[in-house]
Amino acid sequence: MSITRLSLSFLLIFFLILPTISVLSSPGLVVIVSNSIDIEAARQLNKALLKNGVSCFILRSDELWKMEHYPVDTLIILGGPQAYEGIGEMVANYLTEEEEASLMEEGAMGFFVKFKEGKRIIILAGNTRNETKEAVTYFFEKILSVLKTPISEGIKANVIMVVVGTEPSSTPVGG
Repeated sequence: MSITRLSLSFLLIFFLILPTISVLSSPGLVVIVSNSIDIEAARQLNKALLKNGVSCFILRSDELWKMEHYPVDTLIILGGPQAYEGIGEMVANYLTEEEEASLMEEGAMGFFVKFKEGKRIIILAGNTRNETKEAVTYFFEKILSVLKTPISEGIKANVIMVVVGTEPSSTPVGG
C-alpha cells in the first residue's frame, strides 16, 4: 500500500471517529428550571451556556413533562426551598435539611450537585432572588466544569458549596 493510500485511509478513519469523540467530550442536553422570579437569571445562564457550546433550554416546573421527548443529562434548578411556583418543592426532593438551612442565612448562595436516575441535578440557590441571580455568575465556571465531567454509573457523590456574604460580582456570566 502506498503512503498516499495509507494517509487517506488514516484520514478517513479519523474523520469517522471525530464526531464520536466530540459527542463524548461535550455535555449532554441541559434543562434550566426556573420560576418567573428567577427567569432573568435563567436567561442569563442559558445564554452563557449556549455561548460555551452547551445545548440547553429553560422550562418552568410545570413543564417538566416536555423533557420526556429529549435526552436530558442535567437539570439546573434555580431557586431554593422557599422559591415559588413549584421550585421549592422540587428542591426539597434533593436537598437535605442541613443543606436547606445553609441557604437561610442572610447573603447565602449555594451550589449543589446531586445524581438521581442517571441525571445530574444542579441546584443554584440563594437566600433571596438577588443571591440566586448572583450564584449564577459566582458559580458559572464550576457549573461548566461539572457539565463537562461525564456522568458515571452508580455515582453518589455530592458537590456542595455554600458561600455567605460575598460582594456582588460585576463580571458578566461566561465573560
